[in-house]
Amino acid sequence: MSKQEQRASLQKQLDSLAESLRLIDERIAEIVSPTNVDLQLKKDKEALRRQIADLERQLAHLDGAHDVTIPAPVGDFTGREQELADLAAALATGTGAAITGVRGMGGIGKSQLAFAVAHRLKAQYPTQVMVTLLGSTPAPLAPATALQRLIQHFAPTAQLPDDLPSLTAIYQGCLAQHGQPVLLLADDAAEAAQTRPLLPPAGCALIVTSRHSFTLPGMRRFDLDTLDPADAEHLLLAICPRIGDAAPELARLCGYLPLALRVSASLLDADETRAVARYLTQLAAERLHHLADPDGDPNDPQASVAASFALSYAALPEAAQQTFAQAGVFAGSFDLPAALAIVELTTKDTKDTKDTKNTKSELHRLLQQLAQAAGVPFDLKSDEEKAAIEQQMSLLVRRSLLGYDPATARYTQHDLLRDYGRTRLPDPAARAA
Repeated sequence: MSKQEQRASLQKQLDSLAESLRLIDERIAEIVSPTNVDLQLKKDKEALRRQIADLERQLAHLDGAHDVTIPAPVGDFTGREQELADLAAALATGTGAAITGVRGMGGIGKSQLAFAVAHRLKAQYPTQVMVTLLGSTPAPLAPATALQRLIQHFAPTAQLPDDLPSLTAIYQGCLAQHGQPVLLLADDAAEAAQTRPLLPPAGCALIVTSRHSFTLPGMRRFDLDTLDPADAEHLLLAICPRIGDAAPELARLCGYLPLALRVSASLLDADETRAVARYLTQLAAERLHHLADPDGDPNDPQASVAASFALSYAALPEAAQQTFAQAGVFAGSFDLPAALAIVELTTKDTKDTKDTKNTKSELHRLLQQLAQAAGVPFDLKSDEEKAAIEQQMSLLVRRSLLGYDPATARYTQHDLLRDYGRTRLPDPAARAA
């Protein structure tokens, strides 16, 4: 598909969503008193706004010059010394191409780490190019389009075909004939099928960043964790020195997540009227609400922690969304039997009415209490239901929405992800738990 055709398709989708949003606004305006229909319309409106914002970002990306030069990391890039050293060592060329994968949850700092290691290896890889694969969005970049953008860096005037085999051959030829080692960054990848055509020839290197877990031939994977507390505090103070002695508590409330740290410190730095102590109180009461730029786009994943998480959530199938939301009730780590006891999956074919669902939940709790009092096990789920829940748990781990420790067979979840999951629960009482 040509650039003009891609743009026309995106614009058509954008116009359609804008019209749907207009009709929803009209319908909401006609409702005199709040109803369940009103609440559903507002949820639909929120979903439409996210889709529109995503399409607008894709259009801006399509209309841009597609500069494929890997940028330097942010000036206040902090910590990650061990990760940088490990990545640099893994990218040392051997007999073949060096392939590394950096995986982690949204906001963990994968892209900035990739920029930092590329900057460190500039002497070893004088030519450095990247392509943003949009893997965390509803419309990931097609492999053919990614290859075209990379090839155009080496052959700006070339008339390129659209078929993947021909583009792959041209891409390999460009890298092999370039005359010096090339470092490629495939940022925000969706899956192996999208990234596999980008594998470079011997003497070159590829860094893949993704929220998703997958493998490629010869790839060494790195799972990125949150910042160390000391590094998190250092980042806060580098952005906003007036945070002062409150840095340890603010870092804790941000879950040591780089995006949350940057958003919170930037808010305080930009608004001197906002007292640090007051902000800490607000953050403790409602973290996700106050981890967003109040003057920015609420759907911008670079300016809002919730918006970043929303990209991962929206990409999940319905059963995984339900599992993710319900897993948020655990305050700490938990095992599979605990998840099986808590998670209740419904499909479009098996959903109960609200009254029936409430009755079943009350009966379930009553039977559970009676079983506990009698000291006997309680389990109403079929083997098929258990298998379905376990499958969704596995998917959440692969999408970086849950952690898993094979040594203890226990799952973990970042506390900000847990907070976000609770906002997706249908029961207000559960959300407040």
